[in-house]
Amino acid sequence: MTGDHGQHWPIDEDLSALRDRLEYHAARAGMRGERLDDLLLVTNEAVINILEHGGGKGTLAIWQNETYLTVDVTDTLGLLTIWHVPSERPTGTVRGFGLWLMNQLCDEFTIDQVEEGSRVRLRMRIGSPATRSGASGSADSARDDLDTTDAPDPVRSVADPVRSTADSVRGAADSARDDPGQGELQVSF
Repeated sequence: MTGDHGQHWPIDEDLSALRDRLEYHAARAGMRGERLDDLLLVTNEAVINILEHGGGKGTLAIWQNETYLTVDVTDTLGLLTIWHVPSERPTGTVRGFGLWLMNQLCDEFTIDQVEEGSRVRLRMRIGSPATRSGASGSADSARDDLDTTDAPDPVRSVADPVRSTADSVRGAADSARDDPGQGELQVSF
């Protein structure tokens, strides 16, 4: 599947079918265990954001190269920007964790303004996770490993050089899976 040109699907209320498609393609690409769970979680967050805040319409695209599996979630409203991503875990609320989780769990997370609207790009290294220093370095260093002929380069990266998937992040993801009362942290697709 190297150099896969990917699949595209419309985002609608049938989140179960979208999840099944994503899980199938991610598993074929080699995603397993927590990495696959994390990909499903962050993709769910991006899709729910479109349904609740992004105009209710959009597309999900998945593609890969030798190094990364990439999921692009694009809305039609085009209002989401890098400035919406909290730099720290939100406190005092049961909602608003989605963008923060995306930034913590993905090897690369970007938000771009594209012709279609706002595009959230969720990129994860195939196989073992990237070391945090390599994964969260500049967008340019991450792009050096990519075959970018299949998709445009990200415009801005939200990568934080000191972030980690420490126990607190894993705990937030685990609580999202275990407690359906957590609003946006709920894994519902």
